[in-house]
Amino acid sequence: MRAEDVEKTTFQTHSAQYEFIVLPFGLTNAPPTFQGTMNAIFKQQPRRCVEYLGHLISAAGVSTDPSKGQAIKDWPEPHSVKQLRSFLGLFGYYRRFI
Repeated sequence: MRAEDVEKTTFQTHSAQYEFIVLPFGLTNAPPTFQGTMNAIFKQQPRRCVEYLGHLISAAGVSTDPSKGQAIKDWPEPHSVKQLRSFLGLFGYYRRFI
């Protein structure tokens, strides 16, 4: 909130007078102001919006980071039941991206 607008948010109680120093969401213009700020931030840094927890998010949908696919290709051959279950669990998660 701009310094010159702080006095516009003044309210009084029985014991004191208060002013908001940040824009409260109860005011009419708070949601558009917040959305405008978010649009400005994400427009400047599009890569931050695209990659999330190892997934690439775009208008086309969600896909995995290509390095994750390479890690599955390079996974060592399982030699025990425990290793096989571990691999099947990992592959079961990534099967929706194939």
